[in-house]
Amino acid sequence: MDLSQAEAVADLIASTNKATHKMALSQLKGHFSNELSLLREKLLKMTSLLELELDFSDHEELEFADRSELQALAEEINHKITTLAHSFETGNALKQGVAVAIVGKTNVGKSTLLNRLLHEEKAIVSDIHGTTRDVIEDTTLIDGITFRFIDTAGIRKTDDVVENIGIERTFQKMEEAKIVIWLLDEQPSASEIEEMKLKNQGKKLLVVFNKMDKLENDKLAFDKFTHSCGSDSSESEAPLFISARTGENVSSLEQALVKAADIPEITENDVIITSARHYEALLRAHDSLSRVLESMEMGMSGDIIAEDLKMVLEELGEITGGQISSQETLNNIFKHFCIGK
Repeated sequence: MDLSQAEAVADLIASTNKATHKMALSQLKGHFSNELSLLREKLLKMTSLLELELDFSDHEELEFADRSELQALAEEINHKITTLAHSFETGNALKQGVAVAIVGKTNVGKSTLLNRLLHEEKAIVSDIHGTTRDVIEDTTLIDGITFRFIDTAGIRKTDDVVENIGIERTFQKMEEAKIVIWLLDEQPSASEIEEMKLKNQGKKLLVVFNKMDKLENDKLAFDKFTHSCGSDSSESEAPLFISARTGENVSSLEQALVKAADIPEITENDVIITSARHYEALLRAHDSLSRVLESMEMGMSGDIIAEDLKMVLEELGEITGGQISSQETLNNIFKHFCIGK
């Protein structure tokens, strides 16, 4: 058992849904380790050939490592490392919860919606404007996916220093979130719609009209609102109408969240990165291998290329424990284990 497999034991114990269980099991079975082993084997072959050239540096006509073949192999390895690193977005979302920020003006029902989605009274609900002054976060499962809901301070102009700090944090959480629920209880202006879309480019924006129980089936209000919020962007859906107070149509919002999360089906054979430590090591390996490719294109000497290849090997080795840079790294990993349970 290598270090990444040992970490998978802790992940398996801590798993909160089927997807995280499958990802931890895949890592424990050595699927990730095997991928890295194959990459290291190819890198070692490249490094060995370059080192061999250095041993025969007096014979300049000898070239054990064909540069075009080496470059093609380096590009192949770099592509694989990039693919593994990109999987961290999915892995981290499944492990930590897909971040969903609930934003809107004061008293539109953000805290009521949070409590409804969490099925508990997590946030204080009051008719007083500006009750929520800080960010409140908690997680829940919807269709086997962990969502991390973030209730934010209501957006409005205020002279209250503390409330303004909360509003600033609201905008920060909008930046961090993958999905933003824009909760409304009245028709927004065209400028408000454009501003919200602009601030959430590249994110999934769910426009949600709350307090539908108070609309008294006013079809005209529904039609006007739908028309004003209708999006020509693939990043947002058609507006939803709910009542956070009664729970009416909240199930439709939950299904919209599952769709917006866009989480692929996970199997025990999939290799998906869930550890920030692994992700950072892969990024460093990618950077070193990118330098290798640059050196090859510039016609640099074999010793320079070999040094960067060794760096790639070291970074990949840190993941499995084949090359640990310090005892501190090991201590940091194993402190998450609870001996005796």
